[in-house]
Amino acid sequence: MRACQTIVWTFATTASVGAAAAGSGTPIQAMAKGEVVAVMPDGRMAKSIITDAAKLDELTKSSKPIPWCMMFMLGQDGNVYMIDTSAHAPMVECEEMVP
Repeated sequence: MRACQTIVWTFATTASVGAAAAGSGTPIQAMAKGEVVAVMPDGRMAKSIITDAAKLDELTKSSKPIPWCMMFMLGQDGNVYMIDTSAHAPMVECEEMVP
């Protein structure tokens, strides 16, 4: 039963995200080496460039590369949500948003 719920949820998410996101991606400048982006739960964002090599190495050791395209959205309630793009269809839609 749980697998069925997951499949239905994935399909519903894919259908709704696909219609909303298809062809509506706005290109954003790519990150520079040493650039850090912070995203708060309420949608506020900031970015900074780390020029200190020791600090960059320290942060790199405590981080891991992202495995695939990731999508975030600001919901009606004002919270930021990370969309699950681990399934094939949402991943394709995510990749299509990025030129």
